[in-house]
Amino acid sequence: MRKLGGATLMTLFAGVLFLIVWAGLGGESEGPNVLETARRVGEGTNALRKGAGVAPLRTDPKLQAAAMTYARLMVVEKKVGHGVDRRKPQERVRAAGYEDCMVAENVAYKWSEDGHSTAGLARELLEGWRKSPQDLRVMLHPEAVDTGVAIAHSDDLSHYYAVQLVARHLPCVDPAPG
Repeated sequence: MRKLGGATLMTLFAGVLFLIVWAGLGGESEGPNVLETARRVGEGTNALRKGAGVAPLRTDPKLQAAAMTYARLMVVEKKVGHGVDRRKPQERVRAAGYEDCMVAENVAYKWSEDGHSTAGLARELLEGWRKSPQDLRVMLHPEAVDTGVAIAHSDDLSHYYAVQLVARHLPCVDPAPG
């Protein structure tokens, strides 16, 4: 049996570790990386807002949590809609600890027999919402300053449920310049 040098073992170990981490983060062979897809949806929304002359949105962790909780619920219930849990978006964001004076929500469902790529799923979600006048109004809501986007998938990785929240936190009026 041949001995491997320390540097060779470290290189081998680093390569194996990279593959484990990459697979765990949702490499394309496992379907789209839902965290990266959500990030791309946020970036795409801000690009649309910039083109429309509307200020960009900041990602808020409480809105992210509310969006993920609701996306996962839609997976479990195998339903898509604004009232799957019989609550309003305001109730969901407040339950997550976000004190809002306005909140709006987009939801979507994507299915593919052949699977999705990260970029492809983000593009499909953005295009679907952009083409819907109601959903586009949510994306471009001029009072919104924060966002949370989440995507959850079914066990077989063929069904994806997405939630986009846009909101404005309390206080509702911008403080006077001081």
